Amino acid sequence: MKYIGSGLWAVAAAFLEVSGFGFSALIFGVVGLLIAMLGSSSAVFKLNYKTKDGE
Repeated sequence: MKYIGSGLWAVAAAFLEVSGFGFSALIFGVVGLLIAMLGSSSAVFKLNYKTKDGE
């Protein structure tokens, strides 16, 4: 799912850039990247928590 979400962010950023909001699109892309990174790291934390919980 996170790959689909990242794709949507990329499409939205490209649309903003085409519409003439270059700087806004840049910020939008950075925020999308941060959200993707946070999402993947939280998934890793959940995995680690489950393994520790299993022990």
